[in-house]
Amino acid sequence: MRRLIWRIFWFAMAAVFVPGLFAVLSVGRIPVPAVVLIGGLLLGSGLYGAIYWGLIPHLRTLDELTQFLQKIPGQRFTQRLYHDPLSEAAPFIRALNQLLDQIEIQMNIGEEYRQRLISLLENMASGVMLLDPRGRILLVNAMAERLLGSSRKELIGRQHIAASHHYELGQLIDRCLQSGQRFKQELTVYYPQERVLDVHLSPIARPGGGKGGVVVVMHDITEIRRLERLRSEFVANVSHELRTPLTAVKGFAETLLDGAMHEPETLQAFLEIILHESDRLHRMIGELLDLSKIESGQVRLDFRRIHLKEHLEAVLRLVHVEAEERQLTLQLHVEDDPVIEADPDRFRQILLNLLSNAVTYTPPGGKIELFAESRPDGAWVRVRDTGIGIPKEDLPHLFERFYRVDKARSRESGGTGLGLAIVKHLVEAHHGRIEVESELGSGSQFSVFFPARQPDMPE
Repeated sequence: MRRLIWRIFWFAMAAVFVPGLFAVLSVGRIPVPAVVLIGGLLLGSGLYGAIYWGLIPHLRTLDELTQFLQKIPGQRFTQRLYHDPLSEAAPFIRALNQLLDQIEIQMNIGEEYRQRLISLLENMASGVMLLDPRGRILLVNAMAERLLGSSRKELIGRQHIAASHHYELGQLIDRCLQSGQRFKQELTVYYPQERVLDVHLSPIARPGGGKGGVVVVMHDITEIRRLERLRSEFVANVSHELRTPLTAVKGFAETLLDGAMHEPETLQAFLEIILHESDRLHRMIGELLDLSKIESGQVRLDFRRIHLKEHLEAVLRLVHVEAEERQLTLQLHVEDDPVIEADPDRFRQILLNLLSNAVTYTPPGGKIELFAESRPDGAWVRVRDTGIGIPKEDLPHLFERFYRVDKARSRESGGTGLGLAIVKHLVEAHHGRIEVESELGSGSQFSVFFPARQPDMPE
């Protein structure tokens, strides 16, 4: 500032001296009014020139500063203004650069928190939706898009009623907006697919008071409810299945105690029934424990390279006597003796269960065939019979626990209703798959694929 004052002072002195000199030299030659007019114009021009000349550096600095400030928003406060440290504007520019440093630091911190928040929202297993006080959607995360069945572009900026397709959810949001209270409710939605949602709604309070909108958090609990329903059904089925043999054992034991034990033939018959029902009860409990261990992954499979023909022949020998008693024909067809990686004991358990079912449900004079077909990535093992067949409506439920197509015949044969459920889980434990084809009155075919190599087996 001092340099500016001195610059203007000396230029002003020059501006005063030149008109004065002109007036002195012009006295007597030029009329006084003309001298005064010309001197005044020279003095005014000189003073204007002095002030303008003194301000030129500062005008240039202001122009640079204006252009710099206009560029700052697009450069996200990363640029700095370089200046002459001896200029009068140096302290101001230094302060400006320090201010920009602080703004950049705060922006970087804000951007870091923003990225963390985005990462948190996008990786949440729950759907999150933010609405303003008027019910317009401001933000949704990826899970909310999936649960609501609409993309971000379709949701953001629109009223929640028009965008979400869920009437009950819309009613909850309106209640939360109007009352300013928290809500928690379990809803069943049917778009884009049937789901059970645990919905939490929380109002947002503004710092100065008033309503600031609503945060909606949606948890998909469809699988939890399904498992709870299966558990309830399982408990009910187990209770029913255990009650049947226990009732028979208790009833015949009471009859014997009432005096029937003194009749040798009746005693023998009743004791055989009690033994039969006790064996069935023992098998059922054993299979329940086996199934529980398989499902929970407690059964460790001893995978080995096995030749199918050898094991298929061994399983056929186990059912040969029963098949002969029922006048059934057993046939084995093996292509190229396929080799797979499997647990030998569990492999035989799978095949024995399927063959036992075929023997049980095939009328006398029927035929049961066992096929082994080699494939580049594994082998198919098929059990085909000419039995009673399975109705189409029963096929989707065939591998459920305690499900029986012919309940009377199954209980009569001592079946527990758990065999095919165990087969399915053992096949999946071998990383294979099982398929069934059947026509009522014509027979059934169960096909099991076993991979040539197990994924976790060393080379």
